[in-house]
Amino acid sequence: MNLEELKQLTTAQDAAQRKAAPAVKAAHQKALEAAHDLHETLTESMVEDVHRAKLKAIIESAAREQFSSKPDLQMAGIVLGQHAAALPPMPGVPEPISRSGRNIIARAINGTASYSPEQRAKILAAIIIGVLGQTETGLIEFPSEWHTIPSLPDLWQWASFLNEEAVNALRAEDEAREAELLEVQRLADVLGQATPSLYAVGTSGEAMVVTLRNNRGGPSGLGNGIVFQPGDNFLDAKQLAAARKQKGFDKAIESGTFEITHTTKIVEQL
Repeated sequence: MNLEELKQLTTAQDAAQRKAAPAVKAAHQKALEAAHDLHETLTESMVEDVHRAKLKAIIESAAREQFSSKPDLQMAGIVLGQHAAALPPMPGVPEPISRSGRNIIARAINGTASYSPEQRAKILAAIIIGVLGQTETGLIEFPSEWHTIPSLPDLWQWASFLNEEAVNALRAEDEAREAELLEVQRLADVLGQATPSLYAVGTSGEAMVVTLRNNRGGPSGLGNGIVFQPGDNFLDAKQLAAARKQKGFDKAIESGTFEITHTTKIVEQL
């Protein structure tokens, strides 16, 4: 190995780095953007409106299944009427408003608390049959966007009374999505820190400058006329090589008398 061969190897590594840089950067950017996009998608899938829509579908499907025949639908109207009549008036609110469709929905969970689980499920299903207009509701009018009225915990409970299995599946889906979101966030953070850095060394002979700090209170000599003044001393590659040849240099570095605090970068970041 000689200097010319080393320069050839350096040129070859520079060429390889330059060739790889665009592909490496593009791959990193693609992965980072994908991580951000997936994080956004998962986050949007876990917002309250999405949960409400899914719970609405579970509840309405279960209600239709419970009251599927014409006699069943007529019975739903009877159950709904009995429930509305049994609801106590709201303090300071006229009775018709206390028993309006909106308030029947808003009070559905608390208003059925005294019933058995079976009766409660029947009442909650009957309310939905009324909402869907599949049974006679008399003067009671229900809003079409009924699932926006109860609190989200009440809506979860409503769905649990009508189809607990479907609710458990939805909860499991949420847990899996939360775990996935955490892992996506971790990967996005890691990718953000892993920005690729490729360098070309070059063989132009550009000078390297080293800052050597003499921590001794006065000048320090190494022999052969090499003396470092207190504080920072600036050395080129030739001067540093000459200093390294002196026996006392390594000991001065180990003891902390000398300290190399900065080396100029003469490489090109790609």
